[in-house]
Amino acid sequence: MAQVERVEPPVRQARYPGVRLQVLSAVESLADREHQERVWVRRELPHPDEVVPLRRLGEVFGLLVDELGDEPDEVYLADPRWEEVVNRSAEALAVMRANESTLPMDLSDS
Repeated sequence: MAQVERVEPPVRQARYPGVRLQVLSAVESLADREHQERVWVRRELPHPDEVVPLRRLGEVFGLLVDELGDEPDEVYLADPRWEEVVNRSAEALAVMRANESTLPMDLSDS
């Protein structure tokens, strides 16, 4: 009798759904040589007006990551500084979304 291959059931709920988007973004960067030259080597950003809001976000979020490290998500969300991370993220996102139409590639399906 032929050996039957065991098929695993489909995943019903991703444990870390945001990780797939992060991996997708990283793979897109690795697949685009022009992007690598422009962003990694020449340090050019698509829109200079994105720098300030991203730095502001990095100031508060970086501090939390440095202090909380590998703590569970619940610890981050309970930290009183998390609200500022949310606010600064929203500011950076608004600027980045406003610039989407002028990006050299269509990121709307990512």
